[in-house]
Amino acid sequence: MHVDIVCATPLEAVGLEAIVPSSFAPDAGDSARLIAELWAELTTCLGATPDSTDWDFVGITTPADDVVPPQRIRYVASVTTKSAAPLPTGLTAYTIGGGDYAVIRYSGPQSEVDDFYREVYLSELEIRNLTTRSGQHLERLLGAQTGEQIELEAWVPVN
Repeated sequence: MHVDIVCATPLEAVGLEAIVPSSFAPDAGDSARLIAELWAELTTCLGATPDSTDWDFVGITTPADDVVPPQRIRYVASVTTKSAAPLPTGLTAYTIGGGDYAVIRYSGPQSEVDDFYREVYLSELEIRNLTTRSGQHLERLLGAQTGEQIELEAWVPVN
């Protein structure tokens, strides 16, 4: 797995949120459906498809990914001010925090995204002597979504 360290500046975003199981929760598989429903609702509001290049799609989770019970996170499906089109009105405004992030790319089946996150948090960060900091975990969708396949960047807040 390739890991880049990026220092990000804060961004403004708008989107929709829900409380979903963490990748570490026994019912983690339920989060994929709930998150897909959020993205579908947001893209409907935008009048766009999830692979649209007109928007910068960013999933925001707080805490970064909860490894302790009740293992729930707040997930926000959002678009940012870096998007090509003006941000739509009528959605909730969010600020994506800045700071240092470990950025890891994933390309594969949506059904294996939770496995990817468990490997990142339980193995890859430790191998690289990186520790997470309090902050938002970001999931930047890269537009390559075809059927069950997804391409994304995980942005893990690190010290």
